Amino acid sequence: MSIQNEEIAEVFRKEKIAWDSKDIEGIVNAIGRFGFGYRTSAWRDFSVTTKEKMKLALENFYKDLEYLRRSDTKLNTWSEGDIGLAWGFSIEECKHRGQPPERVRTRFTQVYIKEGEEWRMLVSHKDIQPFDEEGKYLKEFTRIE
Repeated sequence: MSIQNEEIAEVFRKEKIAWDSKDIEGIVNAIGRFGFGYRTSAWRDFSVTTKEKMKLALENFYKDLEYLRRSDTKLNTWSEGDIGLAWGFSIEECKHRGQPPERVRTRFTQVYIKEGEEWRMLVSHKDIQPFDEEGKYLKEFTRIE
């Protein structure tokens, strides 16, 4: 599948640019109600915090970060009525000061709702998993003994 809804693709790209350029205001405006990232196992309910607290958390996150960027994004989009999805894979690279660079392949899914003329993110999920060349989970991580 490929991009079927260019509006959703553009919303996704704006958010990606905000993260890559450390645009804290843009990130806060893009963040949905719920998020689940790969850096921590806890899900986040962004509706219980203020924009000021979110900005402070992002400033602290970027404080020791030399760079953060996503590239080689394989983006798929779909929408029906006022619900839209963006999903795919990206290569994410970052470097914290005093630490070696990190490079991971992430899998993401984002759910949007259209309110008036604007798409707003409701849920964002990102994880990293080792996959084989065909994009399937490695069996050694899925077997129960």
